[in-house]
Amino acid sequence: MGDSGSARLLEASDVHVSGNYAYVGSENRNALEIVDVANTAAPVHAGTISDGTVGAKLFNPVGVYVSGSYAYVVGGLVIRWELSMF
Repeated sequence: MGDSGSARLLEASDVHVSGNYAYVGSENRNALEIVDVANTAAPVHAGTISDGTVGAKLFNPVGVYVSGSYAYVVGGLVIRWELSMF
């Protein structure tokens, strides 16, 4: 899980907002970006889950949905992560 720094966005494919966070699929970076949008005038990159991170298998994520403490990402594979770290 990366934090701080810049989001790895290239061809953002989908976004789902839950609470103060936006979860963005980055199709050509094979990543799920997490952005703190509590202050909509100044969003802050909160983290990244990329292909290979903690066993994640992200390939061209094109759909993102968050329910409770889980993120569901659809692409080459259907993946679910627990988001308890946010």
